[in-house]
Amino acid sequence: MTEKETIINNFKIKYSERRENDGVVFVFLHGWGSSKKIFSPVYKNLDNYLSFDFPGFGGSSDLKKPLTLLDYAEIVNTIINTRLSDEKIIFVAHSFGGRVLLKLLTEYNIKNIEGVICIGVPFVRNRSYRNKIINIVTKFFGFIFSFLPRFLSNSTKKFWYKIIGANDYLGLENDAMRKTFINIINEDIFKMSDVLRKYKTSFVWGSDDREAPLNSAEVVSQNVEAKLYIIKNGGHFPFIGDTANEFIKIFKQITKI
Repeated sequence: MTEKETIINNFKIKYSERRENDGVVFVFLHGWGSSKKIFSPVYKNLDNYLSFDFPGFGGSSDLKKPLTLLDYAEIVNTIINTRLSDEKIIFVAHSFGGRVLLKLLTEYNIKNIEGVICIGVPFVRNRSYRNKIINIVTKFFGFIFSFLPRFLSNSTKKFWYKIIGANDYLGLENDAMRKTFINIINEDIFKMSDVLRKYKTSFVWGSDDREAPLNSAEVVSQNVEAKLYIIKNGGHFPFIGDTANEFIKIFKQITKI
């Protein structure tokens, strides 16, 4: 495994790759708040892969301004065009990475895709009420917060975010990331999921996933004619922890490695 960095759209992008032969290359897209390292249990089983940190995460550049789902998709498209334009690829996308993948497949015509594996992708905005509340807090109360002393403003924000259960939003380090988060969750990817019909697609889901409930995967997998693999007692990260071995077993079954 070699770790490198490159510049794409003025962002420093940290990535790692292994190329042992001319076979298919697995491209990993990590989830929100994570990094390429989250897939380490899977890497050791592969001859060829490419994984990178999205801007705002891991070793890649911090955000100076808010990004949209399309911005992230454009970065992935550039990576594919510059590093993997001639190789067959299989996307492995987890959670937010799946959002980016759907936007990518909707906006760009990538011809060298051999397959797609989706893990815990939040196809359905099951927390739409909470998301609306977050929008209200950020837009309306943002005006009020601006008149408060900084220490009081920060404590007041934390109070409101805890009340509405927005811990993932609260944990973001700067305004650019917070606004990016809002951009991401406000985009309806369920409508984009039909694009998966064009590819050999598999879903791998934890039975106890609370971030992306199993019933949403069941609905979408039937709609796009994808094979759904369910990991018993698995959560939102079925490829790590106690269910990692079961995930690897299924992964090998899907990819024939």
